[in-house]
Amino acid sequence: MTKAVKVAITIPPEDLAAADRLAARLGRSRSWVLSEALRRFVAHERLTNQLDTSRAIQLRRDLQRTAEQRVRESDVAVVDPVAGGVIERPRRFDTYDEFIAWRKSGGYGG
Repeated sequence: MTKAVKVAITIPPEDLAAADRLAARLGRSRSWVLSEALRRFVAHERLTNQLDTSRAIQLRRDLQRTAEQRVRESDVAVVDPVAGGVIERPRRFDTYDEFIAWRKSGGYGG
């Protein structure tokens, strides 16, 4: 474990009270609760940025394809609502028009 460093922060009294209640409930120190909150926030931001980058790359890739190409390259799942939403099998379409006809006939939940 790395050596801890003291810092001074200003937070609303209600947030400090909530942190103190959580620390007492968990049997941890206030510092641990605040440090853990910061670690989780930083990890969440890092993951969000990575996902945003990944989504942007995928979007650029998708925009280079026609709608028909995107349908051909994707699997559309058929869901059985009676079985609790379990995916029965993947479904593929040869053309975009087939996909649209399937959707209009109530496919994939209507």
